[in-house]
Amino acid sequence: MDLPAQTKNEVKRHEPVTSLLPVQRQWTSVLLNHAASLAQQHFTQALSTLHITARQFGALSVLANKGPLTQIELGRLITVDRNTMVSLTDDLEQLGLVQRCRHPHDRRAYAITLTANGQHTFEQANKLAKGSEEDFYASLSETDVTHLRSLLLRLIETQETSPERK
Repeated sequence: MDLPAQTKNEVKRHEPVTSLLPVQRQWTSVLLNHAASLAQQHFTQALSTLHITARQFGALSVLANKGPLTQIELGRLITVDRNTMVSLTDDLEQLGLVQRCRHPHDRRAYAITLTANGQHTFEQANKLAKGSEEDFYASLSETDVTHLRSLLLRLIETQETSPERK
């Protein structure tokens, strides 16, 4: 027996559209990882028009907000290891977005600073990032997004300050 068109549409609407299996849906960590992966893909796509990666945007964002930093300081703030940070800085420098200058207080270190092009690229990327977030979270209310952000920040803070992590 065929269902009426309206009933078929209602059934389709209630079918899960996610690739996650029911056994995977029971684990909050799996859901967080999956949502983070989807958000990362969405964000990467938005930034691709500027030919920068999400990690590069993270570095530009920190430099735009905190000013010149050493590679070690910048790496710590964007959670990137030393070796990757050297490569990331090299890439940003080749793109003309940052420059290495002698650190004013430590002759052994270099301060990473935004170039004018880096500041301009950051401003463009920041607009794309905001649009990407609005688009990605469009199925949630503003209150939901605020609540989600609050819960995630609480989890991060709790885990980062946990005695077991030190």
